[in-house]
Amino acid sequence: MWLAVAVTFVIHGTQSVQEPFEDNHNINPEVWMNITEIISYRGYPAEEYNVETEDGYILTIQRIPHGKENENDIAFIAFSTMPQLARRIKLYFALAPVASTKHVKSPLAKLTLFCDTVIKSIQSGVLRAYDGGTDYNMAHYNQTTPFIYNVTDMKVPTAVWSGKKDWLATPMDVDFLLQEIRNLTYHNRIRNWNHLDFLWGLDAPEFLYKEMINLMKKYP
Repeated sequence: MWLAVAVTFVIHGTQSVQEPFEDNHNINPEVWMNITEIISYRGYPAEEYNVETEDGYILTIQRIPHGKENENDIAFIAFSTMPQLARRIKLYFALAPVASTKHVKSPLAKLTLFCDTVIKSIQSGVLRAYDGGTDYNMAHYNQTTPFIYNVTDMKVPTAVWSGKKDWLATPMDVDFLLQEIRNLTYHNRIRNWNHLDFLWGLDAPEFLYKEMINLMKKYP
């Protein structure tokens, strides 16, 4: 009897919660979508892969084909080459920046094979322009090889958070990047975090968000 009452309560409660949303025609349709569907809804091609790690975990990853840089790369490139843009930025937050994958040893590194255009620019340990081959490079850069972006030219105040157990933005690669950032205002290497904790970490409010808010108050 109690089980039946409990089930009825749960069903009734669920319906009661959903009703306001069903009546609201202004709700964002992305609420009901998974990652792949959101990417497609935004007008981008989406690919999905299942990757098995050496210890038996099956990870589902998504890829947007033809993407040339990750978000951190775009920021470092833009702020170092476009001073008129850099002057408008009060403070840049770099979360687990992947400007190099030179020291990646994890089996998960093979995920980056799905983003070959990005790997060409960061696997060598330096931040390069997109390498489209000799003809492409000559047409766009007037040289056979892509040019190298100089992060030291970036003057934007920068705060960096990295993970001590990050398998993609490894501590060694992050340390190399930190040496290149001339206006580094803050760095916190979070002890037990890996790369995915920056997306899903349940303790992010404690180790990340509070610090970000405090820094925003410091640079109003």
